[in-house]
Amino acid sequence: MDASVDSARNGAAESPRFVWLTAAVLFGVGATIGALSLVVDHPDGFNDGALWANIVISYAGAIACVGAARFLPLWPIHVFILLGIATVTRAAYFSGDPAGFYALFCIWIGLFGVFFFSRRVALAY
Repeated sequence: MDASVDSARNGAAESPRFVWLTAAVLFGVGATIGALSLVVDHPDGFNDGALWANIVISYAGAIACVGAARFLPLWPIHVFILLGIATVTRAAYFSGDPAGFYALFCIWIGLFGVFFFSRRVALAY
C-alpha cells in the first residue's frame, strides 16, 4: 500500500471525532434517502411501517454518533457499524427485493471500513 494512503488512514484513525462524524453523516444521508424512497412512488411490496422504523433508527444512529464524537473513543464505533449492517439488512428484507436498491447501502459500509480500519477489520464488515 502507498505510504501516503497509510499516513492518511493513520491520521483519520487517530481522530475518533472525525470517524464518528463521518458515521453520523452516513446514517443521516442513508435515512434521508430511505425517507425519499418512501414518499415517491414505490413498489407495493414495500413494508412501509418497517421501513419508516429503519429511518427512525438511522436518524437516531446519526444523532448518537454526533453525541459520541464529543467523548467516546473509537472502538465503540463498531457497535454502530453493526447497527448499520442490521438496518440495511432489514431494509433489503422489508423492501421485498433483497438484491434491490437498499442493498446498495452495503457499499457505504464497506467503504467506511476500508477507509478507517485495517484490512482485516474491513474484510470482516
